[in-house]
Amino acid sequence: MTVSSSGRIMTLVGYDPEEVVGKTAYQFHNPLDAHKVSNCHQHFVLKAPRAKVVLKAPLAKVVLKAPRAKVVLKAPRAKVVLKVPRAKVVLKAPLAKAEAKVILKVPLAKVVLKAPLAKVVLKAPLAKVVLKAPRAKVVLKAPRAKVVLKAPLAKVVLKAPRAKVVLKVPLAKVVLKAPLAKAEAKVVLKAPRAKVVLKAPRAKVVLKAPRAKVVLKAPRAKVVLKAPLAKAEAKVVLKAPLAKAEAKVVLKALLAKVVLKAPLVCALITT
Repeated sequence: MTVSSSGRIMTLVGYDPEEVVGKTAYQFHNPLDAHKVSNCHQHFVLKAPRAKVVLKAPLAKVVLKAPRAKVVLKAPRAKVVLKVPRAKVVLKAPLAKAEAKVILKVPLAKVVLKAPLAKVVLKAPLAKVVLKAPRAKVVLKAPRAKVVLKAPLAKVVLKAPRAKVVLKVPLAKVVLKAPLAKAEAKVVLKAPRAKVVLKAPRAKVVLKAPRAKVVLKAPRAKVVLKAPLAKAEAKVVLKAPLAKAEAKVVLKALLAKVVLKAPLVCALITT
């Protein structure tokens, strides 16, 4: 391990990835200059197969590579934990006045996002997604995908391969069934500025909260949810058998960006 005289850069050399799992800058011992490491600006790299993570905080940059590595970074309410092959990531940042939490597990990836009233959970191959915005909830499961969206008096449920969709608005109820294999299901739900579109076999979903953007790709699945949460504008597009695709997630919050990719997990967080 080497540390610059200013204490801004720390490089771990000669360490086995398994030996540094869960450790922080202060947990590595170097009698000469370990004490010079600054918690405001630190940079270290751990290399191992199929995992790359970059964490950026006010003046902190961290890159982690390891098969079962665990890293925790704290910045303005920011915490990140990554585990590979079953990677787990948790991010907290001030989304206006709310905290954002993200959890990714590979191969059974799980993602949880919390913003003012937003929560998202995704699991792959049996992906599950839950989104909560001003009274909004969404759940997606694949291969038998199930989606539930709740907005002021709105509820949507989709199941695949035989997709079933139920849409409820003030006095409206809709049910759609399709094999998703040969047919595409398209559903649009509008509630206080809420729009939802579900398409199979390829799913695309994008979520936006106070400067928050999330993109998820699983077996040919892309998800985009848009919802300022204040005006509650949610848009969801689902296409997919979620079987051979990579999971990609991008989260933006006040100054935070996160990218998670599986099987080659790559995370970029800037706070």
